[in-house]
Amino acid sequence: TKFPAVVIVFGIISSDGDVMPPHFFPKGLILDSEGYVALMRDVVAPWIKKVAAGRPYVFQQDSAPCHTSRKTQKWLSENLDDYTSRTSGCPTPRLQP
Repeated sequence: TKFPAVVIVFGIISSDGDVMPPHFFPKGLILDSEGYVALMRDVVAPWIKKVAAGRPYVFQQDSAPCHTSRKTQKWLSENLDDYTSRTSGCPTPRLQP
């Protein structure tokens, strides 16, 4: 079609099979670092803390600009217990080359 529908949805699935309810973004939103940090703070971090319930976890994301910004990296490293940035190296020695 000439004007296809666009929907942006964020979700998480844990290795244990836990599924975060999908988060739908408003129409026309361009997700920047500020919006992504708000999503992490208000939606994702509370869900992870509830589901992980003290168990270790690894939060993994891709290289979208809002994921790799300094602001996002700072927030994640300060607020997610087991967050490892792309630049800090692999947390598991067996996986390092």
